[in-house]
Amino acid sequence: MHIRFFYQTHLTEGQWSYINKVFFENDCRHRKYSLRSIFEAVLYLLVSGCQWRMLPHDLPKWQTVYWYFHKWRTDGYLSHCIEKLVIKIRRKRRQSATPSVMALDAQ
Repeated sequence: MHIRFFYQTHLTEGQWSYINKVFFENDCRHRKYSLRSIFEAVLYLLVSGCQWRMLPHDLPKWQTVYWYFHKWRTDGYLSHCIEKLVIKIRRKRRQSATPSVMALDAQ
């Protein structure tokens, strides 16, 4: 029996349906791992800062996650995805789409 743990980086159905519709254009190809589980694994890596080989075993294999991460990063997908999601969140909060002030921290 395969046990699946839930992490803070798991997406709700609403969040995933938006990401799938906007960014993956409802890609329905059959894969060994779903795009959702791969995307959640990338989120886990980005949030936790863990090493690739230390991904939890209930997530897709690290090699698969790395391949998709590298592909999405070089294609500019990740930066585009983050930019669109920030704009969506800012509009939901009734803020302008782009911030008007920038803070710098120099040490």
